[in-house]
Order: sequence, then C-alpha cells, then structure tokens
Amino acid sequence: MRKMLIGCAIAALISLVTGTATTAQETANQTTFFTFSAPFELPGGKTLPAGRYRFQIVDSPSNRHVVQVMSEKGDQIYATILAIPAQRRDVPSDPEVRFMEAPANQPPAIRTWWYPGRSIGHEFIYPKDHARRLAANQKEGVLTVEGNVTGDEMKTADLTRIDATGKETPTPEPTAAARPRGDEPRTELPRTASALPLIGLIGLASLAGAAWLRRR
Repeated sequence: MRKMLIGCAIAALISLVTGTATTAQETANQTTFFTFSAPFELPGGKTLPAGRYRFQIVDSPSNRHVVQVMSEKGDQIYATILAIPAQRRDVPSDPEVRFMEAPANQPPAIRTWWYPGRSIGHEFIYPKDHARRLAANQKEGVLTVEGNVTGDEMKTADLTRIDATGKETPTPEPTAAARPRGDEPRTELPRTASALPLIGLIGLASLAGAAWLRRR
C-alpha cells in the first residue's frame, strides 16, 4: 500500500510539472491560435488560405519581435516575419490582429498582432516592393526598410514608412528603455513561477499520507 501511494504521488508530481512547463513555454513565446474565415496576406507576398494558424515569437535572446506563422499543430512554418514593438493605450483581453485596407478582390494584409494582457504588440515589416503596393490603399503608412532588400538584410536595414504617394519617412525602432510597463503580462495571466512550491507541498503531503496509513 505504501509503495502504491508513493508511486501515485510521484506520478501526480511529474504530471503537474510537465503541464506547468508547457504553459510557461507558451506564455513566453506568446503562442496564439487564430481562425481566419478568408485568405490573408503576410510580408513577402505570402497569401494563406482560410483556416486555423499558430502565431508565436521566435525564441531569440537578441530580438523578441520575430514572429513565426505556423500550422495549427506547429509542424509546418509558413512565414518568419520581422517586426517592431507596436504600442496601444488599452490592454487587450483577447488575442487580436489588425488588417490593412485592401481592394475587394485582394486578401487583406496583417499590420499588427497583439497577445492578450499586453499593450505592446508586433507590427510587421514588409519588403519595399510589397509595402509600396499595399500603401497605395492605406491612410496610414506601411512599415518597410530602406532600399530594396529582403531576407536577412532586412535585420540591419533602417526602418521607414511609405505612404500612398510613395513618400518614405524614417522610423526609428523603439528601444527597450522606451517601452511602457504595460508590456508586462497582467496578473491574471498564468504565473508559473509560484506553482513550483505548491507542487512540492502536494508531493510532501502525499508522502505524509502514505506514512500515516502505514502506521494505521
């Protein structure tokens, strides 16, 4: 009986730790699932059909604004997108994407993505030719880079915004020091750090219960 109870306590402890680690990883990477009812466009002219997709941040120590768009199961990567912090005053309670204006015969392009509980989202950077095409239908400029560069060259290129007239305005990337405290998750989001002591107490309580039953 004692061995069986100890085994159950260890199994429960392992399952709790595994679940907590998964939640922590998804929160850190801002993993979000979106279901689109129509095709939509991503930087580089990539158009995806209607369906359910996974958005998440690439785990990079140097840049927390590289976004991957994947299949729902995460087994296929459709796009890896450079972005910059996008600030808003309110804090969204649900995941949110905002689209650019588009003609009726074209799929809309995504401008920004927000993870719930954060006032700092991710504004996508579009290659110059793609941004110029999109800007023709926008009241607000489209974020792009200086020069006709693509791929890894975009990481070091200067940022600009191109408007409907083709005019480009330099746009410095926000620095970490300038980001408001709203970038931190709200208290109601999962706080995995405080769960480990609780898990330990559950394990100890299970062992104590096994010892008591042995005495009985």
